[in-house]
Amino acid sequence: MISAELSLRDFGVLERASAMTGGGEGGEYVTGVRFRFSAGQVVEARLVEETCELEVVVDVHESESDFDIKLSVLDRCVGRAVSEIWWMENSRGYLDGLQIQFWNEQMEGEPVLALLVAQNAEIEVVLLGAKG
Repeated sequence: MISAELSLRDFGVLERASAMTGGGEGGEYVTGVRFRFSAGQVVEARLVEETCELEVVVDVHESESDFDIKLSVLDRCVGRAVSEIWWMENSRGYLDGLQIQFWNEQMEGEPVLALLVAQNAEIEVVLLGAKG
């Protein structure tokens, strides 16, 4: 697990967002999100099922095959740089959410907010802002 002091601002722009899924009787659901940045860094947010918290890891060198599903909900973040990250803890002290603010490289226009929340043994991914 990484600390909340992590700064992604020097990672460049987001090149790709992909997902790892799990499944059961209720169908497939997102259990991990991988962000690949132009400066070469890879950041993953994975679900820890036992505690329903997020584990965030930087510079992952694992197989791409686990994260083979394009996460189209984050398409509007691709080509943008991270400007802010908010770490969310639940009342038990677990990291259960991340909010990441993406801007274009000139920090102009509207930002896009990507919200990842661990909920009910899956990761919900929501995008806010920058229409179109």
